[in-house]
Amino acid sequence: MWEPKVSVTRWLAAPLLAVAVAGSPTLDAEANPRADAVPMRASLFLNDDLEGDCEPPNGDAVPAALSVSGSGPTVRLRVLYALDGITIPEARRIVDRAARIYAPMHVELTATYAPFRLPSDGVAADGQPTVGVVAALRAVQARYERPPAGHHVVHLLTAKDLVDDRAPQRDGKDTVAGIATCVGGARYDGQQFSVGEAKFRFFEPGAPDDFHAIVVAHEIGHLLGAQHHYGNCHEGRTRIPGFTGSCTTMSPFGLANSEVFGTLERRVIRAYAEDVASRGASS
Repeated sequence: MWEPKVSVTRWLAAPLLAVAVAGSPTLDAEANPRADAVPMRASLFLNDDLEGDCEPPNGDAVPAALSVSGSGPTVRLRVLYALDGITIPEARRIVDRAARIYAPMHVELTATYAPFRLPSDGVAADGQPTVGVVAALRAVQARYERPPAGHHVVHLLTAKDLVDDRAPQRDGKDTVAGIATCVGGARYDGQQFSVGEAKFRFFEPGAPDDFHAIVVAHEIGHLLGAQHHYGNCHEGRTRIPGFTGSCTTMSPFGLANSEVFGTLERRVIRAYAEDVASRGASS
């Protein structure tokens, strides 16, 4: 979707959804005339497998390498869910399912909720307000700058239709569903943010809660160090009757993904969660 130096998108004709990571701390304004001070990020699009890691600003210390164990006592991460256009009961149905995806790793996502107003940039054909996916991420970053005291991560749940900022598709079938700052963002101050749709409409008549929960788990998984290629399509379980894919949560094929992290995903996410929790929440 973005300039080639940031991301290379390969569009497929099949209805497969993928969370694409397009991360870079700085962009060359001459090479990319749309670049500004806000870095391009990781987003959920139709099959883009080029992934970008978080990089510290010049002069910042790089976090130490992690010891990957995959097991241990329960680790608690506190997530602030900013709610745009959905109620707390609606959010809880999604968030509780996302938390269950993390439970086998003994990683507990504890939730708090806050209202958030995300400006719309248009209207889809069926009347649902739209907003650019990068614009949504910028808005939540501008509001919080860093997670509020006592929190490790901020995730925006929006009822708006997230669309490609540069070429918005407003027919109600846009395949953008979520975005994260970059891979490993939970370890970097100011990078602990992600966004996801709460009323995705690629499905008919609409996406079930398990899909929305997978988007939440996937985007937070990016913040906890998980790359697309850590996912696979043999450790998951089929979630769509008759669908041939049984992919894990971090797989780049969103519609084929299930509420299961694979072996490599679990180990990396668990290691990041231990490290982030040991540093303590924002104060």
